[in-house]
Amino acid sequence: MDNKQKKRKKFKKNSMFVFVILFVVFLIFLLPRIYDSYDSMHSKQKNDIDKNKYVQKEQTLSEINYEAGMIFLDEEKYFLALESFEKAVAKDPDNIDYLTQCALMNYRLKKYDQAIEAYKKIITINKNSAFSYNNIGNIYWIMKDYDEAENNFKKAIEINSNLISAYNNYALMLDEKSQSIEAIEILQQGIKLNPENTELRSTKRLIEVNNK
Repeated sequence: MDNKQKKRKKFKKNSMFVFVILFVVFLIFLLPRIYDSYDSMHSKQKNDIDKNKYVQKEQTLSEINYEAGMIFLDEEKYFLALESFEKAVAKDPDNIDYLTQCALMNYRLKKYDQAIEAYKKIITINKNSAFSYNNIGNIYWIMKDYDEAENNFKKAIEINSNLISAYNNYALMLDEKSQSIEAIEILQQGIKLNPENTELRSTKRLIEVNNK
């Protein structure tokens, strides 16, 4: 055997030895990391699937409770309707439709503090909810808290200058306080911005007639 063949044989032997060493290193150090990485990824995927299933289940339960609440509402069973809407909110606390129905039911049942709380929750989700400010104003008006009522009517109009009910409610509250001039000014402001609206004109005529 010449030197070339010997060197070639030795090289192959050394190469095989290096390969074996590298393979052992792979088994000892790299394979567990690859397995851990796969296991972690698999666990995350499983957790995501489980989480999605949970969310879907909660949404389904909230929808069922909401639909039940609407049925009770049609039947004028307001306590049962409120109970169903509250269950829907418990499952989906940021759903504005559910919160709105809770607020309306509390209002009908004269649970004014709870109604205000529900409307304020809506405002935290949608700060431009003129509807909520207007309804909070109505509740404070009923409670004879005129300052809070006025603040909320003003905010509703500031957000939505086309919200006719806010002008009407604000004006009627002022008229109740014997501030008919200010009430008419509010209505004129609304009429100027909504010239085609007849409801504001009717309210204005009513206040004018009653204060002659």
